Amino acid sequence: MRSRTIVAAVWLVALCAVALPAGPAPASARATPEELQATLEDALRDTGAPGASAALVDDGELVWSGVAGERTLGGAPVAPGTRFITASAGKTVTAAMILRLADEGALSLGDRLAGYVPGIPGGGRIRIRNLLEHSSGLPDYLSSAEIWRTIQSEPAHEWTRGELFGVLGGLRFRPGSRVSYSNTNYVALGAVIEAVTGGSIEDAFHRLIAAPLGLTDSSWRYDPGLFDDGAHPYRERRDGGLTDAWDDGFVPTHFVGEVWTDGGLATTGADLARIANALVAGPLLSSRGRGQLLRFRERGFGRGIFRYRFDGRRIAGHDGLYEGFTAQHWTDPASGVTIAVLANLQARGADPSWEIWRRLARVATASRGAARG
Repeated sequence: MRSRTIVAAVWLVALCAVALPAGPAPASARATPEELQATLEDALRDTGAPGASAALVDDGELVWSGVAGERTLGGAPVAPGTRFITASAGKTVTAAMILRLADEGALSLGDRLAGYVPGIPGGGRIRIRNLLEHSSGLPDYLSSAEIWRTIQSEPAHEWTRGELFGVLGGLRFRPGSRVSYSNTNYVALGAVIEAVTGGSIEDAFHRLIAAPLGLTDSSWRYDPGLFDDGAHPYRERRDGGLTDAWDDGFVPTHFVGEVWTDGGLATTGADLARIANALVAGPLLSSRGRGQLLRFRERGFGRGIFRYRFDGRRIAGHDGLYEGFTAQHWTDPASGVTIAVLANLQARGADPSWEIWRRLARVATASRGAARG
C-alpha cells in the first residue's frame, strides 16, 4: 500500500554532514523547541503542504514535538493529537510487533508462513524473515488492476486480506534469493500477528507497542471520524492546485484499517518518533531482537526498516507515500536520535515530508556541531 520513495543520498546529507556524538547530547547542544518549531513552520510554508506533525526523540526523551498548518485547506489547524496516515512508514510498526512476539517466544522468524496463514501462494516456502525483509517473492497486490478498480470505484468497500491474497498468482522468485519491495509482505505479517495472538491487530498493537510506550494517539482501526478531526490527504494537480482525497464526506476504506498492516496506521509525529526510537535505539526489543531488526541485505533492506550510509554513519528508518500522505522516520542508532515527520501533501515534485525532515535534521545537527566545536 504505500509506495517507497527514498532518495537518501540527497536528503540524509542534512543529518550526517556533522557526525552526531554517541549517547544523548547535553541540553546546551540541542536545538531549542523554538528553533525546531520555527523550522517546521518555514519548511511547511515553502513546501506548500497544508499541514504537518513532527517530533524529535533523543535517547528515549521526547525533546520536541510540533505541529503546523491546517488539517484541511482553509479549515481547522493541525493539533498535537491530529492523526495522519503513515503509509509505508507504518511497516516498521508491524515489524516491531512481529519482533516483540519473537522476543516472547510466540513465533520464530524461521517459521513458515503456511503454518500461520494457509492459502497464500508459496506460503510453505516463505519464512517470516522473508516477509520482514521483502525477500519472499510475493507479488505486490497494488500491481493488480483488479484491486485498483475496486479502490477507485468502491471507496466504502469492506476489504479482507483474502481479497488481496487472491489476486497474487505465483511467486516471482525463490524465497530468500533476493529482495524486492512488496506491500503484500506486510499484509501477510498482519495475518501472522492475528493468528499468533488470537486477537485483532489493534489489540496486539496496544499490548506490544502502545501500552509499553504510553501512546494514546495511534490506531490501526478504520475510523470515519478521521474525516472530521484527522488530517486530510492532498494531491497536487498539474495546474498547481490541490485536491482533497477525502472531499466526498467520509474516509475511503483503503486508507486506514487493520487489513492494511503495510501502512494503514493513523498516528502523530510524536507517537511515530517514540516508536521508532524505542525500536532502533531503546528498550522495545531485546538485544537479539534489535539485531534481527538491523540485519540488512542488499540495497539497504532490513526487517521493516532501511539503512543508509553517509560519512561513515548508518541511519535506519522508513519513508511512506500514499494518495496524499507522506511520512519519514529516521534514527541514528549510535546517538539515539530520531526525527519523524508526517505531512498531508503528495506533491508532483519533491516530497514535502523529505524537505521538512531534512531541515529539522539540519537544525538539530548544527546545534550539536556548534556545542562540540
